[in-house]
Amino acid sequence: MKILQELWQTIAVNFKNRLLAKFDPTTLVAPPEDDALRSKFEMPHKGFYILIFDGSNKKVARVGFMEENKENIINSANKAIEALYVDLKAQNVPYKKLLTCVFNFVVIWDVVFINNGLNWDENVDGIYFSWGDRYKGFYLPLEIKQMTVPKIEIMNRVCTWEAGVPSNLWRLPEGLCFKLICDSFKL
Repeated sequence: MKILQELWQTIAVNFKNRLLAKFDPTTLVAPPEDDALRSKFEMPHKGFYILIFDGSNKKVARVGFMEENKENIINSANKAIEALYVDLKAQNVPYKKLLTCVFNFVVIWDVVFINNGLNWDENVDGIYFSWGDRYKGFYLPLEIKQMTVPKIEIMNRVCTWEAGVPSNLWRLPEGLCFKLICDSFKL
């Protein structure tokens, strides 16, 4: 499933303006979505994330969620925007810095179990790893592309850097691996 670029463009500007308006209420805010636009985003999905990178391509934030049975992408984005605002305020990220940042909006369509931790496409998919209920980590497709390392190293990193477990646990049957089928838009 994919969102048409024209729809992404329309709604991504709206999402960014909603966030900026929380920092500065005098910011021009896109009008609220009308019912016709909202209905175009009635699409079953399993998550929504917003990634922000500064001018030097350093990650400022990655905020969002994965949940079953989400129905409207606009509702999911609004939930992520609220959480992102709290995160950015806690980090003391200034409003002026946000004006020069690149925003990436990511819809997670599906989370698919894979028997082999290397059975996913690093050019398209994200990856999610779980070791029991406590240790979990993931990378979205954009994060993977920026790593420019082999797939095995990505798997090692998702274990150690994200889940906080030894790097080779993804190779064991108890280490559950899932590919994330996503769609994204950069603004």
